[in-house]
Amino acid sequence: MHRHDRPGWHTDSRGWYPRRMRLECNIDRQGREVRGLLGVLCLGIALVLAFVVPPTPIRRAAVVLFTLGGILGIFEALRGWCVARAMGIRTPL
Repeated sequence: MHRHDRPGWHTDSRGWYPRRMRLECNIDRQGREVRGLLGVLCLGIALVLAFVVPPTPIRRAAVVLFTLGGILGIFEALRGWCVARAMGIRTPL
């Protein structure tokens, strides 16, 4: 398979770039459940870090990252859309 045959990618004079990511359903029920569960888990970890762990710059960054990851996971579960799959990356669920 040639590089230009990869699904999810286009090429032109500017080089390689991913196709436009549409918010179309691209995961099944099981994938939605897993993403929703991981999203809720990430938000739970963010809450524990925010209120139990003593404040440090690393803790603040971890809280932000876990919160953003949790929001993304819940969004993907509700929409039935996976950002990685929209970019052409194969995921097991």
